[in-house]
Amino acid sequence: MSRPPLDALDVSRIRQIDESMRGHVEELLRSTAAGADRGRLLQRLKGLDSDMHHHFEMEEQGGFLDGALAHDPRLSAMAADLLRQHPMLSHDLKQLITTVENAPAEPAWRATFAEQLHGFINRLVEHERAENRLVQDAYHDDIGEVD
Repeated sequence: MSRPPLDALDVSRIRQIDESMRGHVEELLRSTAAGADRGRLLQRLKGLDSDMHHHFEMEEQGGFLDGALAHDPRLSAMAADLLRQHPMLSHDLKQLITTVENAPAEPAWRATFAEQLHGFINRLVEHERAENRLVQDAYHDDIGEVD
């Protein structure tokens, strides 16, 4: 069942969640580089997890991509691929949370964590870019098609 098109409140909420996600990512990168304590890392990881859950939920329940797909149904396979990435990204983030929760007292775990965090953030950023490209592609009229 499809939901009605996004209204201004939905768009505002999506932007708010996206901004919060960016803040968590930026703070995680700073905190990791500065050797922040586990409590601070967990706070940011769990905040990102909550925001990401809401972000994905809004996309999966319809609305965000529906308008683009209605405009250009050829992009439905790409949209389905992007939606299939949500559980993998959520799983990866939960693994990062578990890593920090179970980290030993000595700091040796931090280098591996930082590497895993950077990999996760790169995948998340690429995922979001691909979603944005899908929406842009749906509404983009190629000038070459006018010939």
